[in-house]
Amino acid sequence: MLLNLFITLDDLKPTFAVRVTPKASKNMAKIAQNADGKPLIKVYVTAAADKGKANSMVLKILAKELNLPKTALVIVKGETSRDKVIQILEKKIP
Repeated sequence: MLLNLFITLDDLKPTFAVRVTPKASKNMAKIAQNADGKPLIKVYVTAAADKGKANSMVLKILAKELNLPKTALVIVKGETSRDKVIQILEKKIP
């Protein structure tokens, strides 16, 4: 999957940044460009940013895209922001 190209090692723990759009019409992840023309992972979720519902859906979508269990991903930065950093706890990256 193309998302694997965005994974970096932070103290030997794989992490990647995402931009989240809550209350979207469809749940999906895609690769886009930011204003500087750099690639960016965008995650669209139908859930509202209320009581962690959108965050939970983000982890579910990314886990599916990366072929990992949902418990293998954790938000390490940006719990209350649209810009998040996700860490992969699973040792094996597909």
